[in-house]
Amino acid sequence: MLRAKGLTRNVTVPVSAGLLSDTEAYFATLTAYRHGDVEPIITRIAEATFMALHNGRTLV
Repeated sequence: MLRAKGLTRNVTVPVSAGLLSDTEAYFATLTAYRHGDVEPIITRIAEATFMALHNGRTLV
């Protein structure tokens, strides 16, 4: 999705790996989202994105 939206050009950032690094926290954010609180899922996705970027840079 990031590539399709033009947010990345040359690489695919594995955000899902960051999201699933702590499944308990991820499921808690999904539950909060289902109850109308969007802030935790936005924060979690942002953190996972930065984690994925860091990991990608390390691998390169």
